[in-house]
Amino acid sequence: MPVYVVTAPNGQDYRVNAPEGTSAEELSDFVYSKYYEDEARRNMAERRRLLDEADTFQAPEDEGSLFTDILKSPLSGAVNTLEMSALGAITPLGEESEASARALLRVSQTL
Repeated sequence: MPVYVVTAPNGQDYRVNAPEGTSAEELSDFVYSKYYEDEARRNMAERRRLLDEADTFQAPEDEGSLFTDILKSPLSGAVNTLEMSALGAITPLGEESEASARALLRVSQTL
């Protein structure tokens, strides 16, 4: 059986054993079908890999909505205002008293 050399779309030459008298069209059809079959396998493997990666992707946690942010804003503003007022109220105290009052405010902030 003669050996024919056929060039695939990627430029690679393939050696094909085929019966004598096989037309160039039949040879190229055979090589192209094998080439595209291999290409399809590679594409499927890549697609599976990408889908597996997508399955392991975790969406970021919800950061809240505008509505909840609007509701939280006055509360945090009131807390900050009270904190600043308390700091202003302890300013006239002596150094030791002021330091202990500031420490007390810091402890209440962490609660």
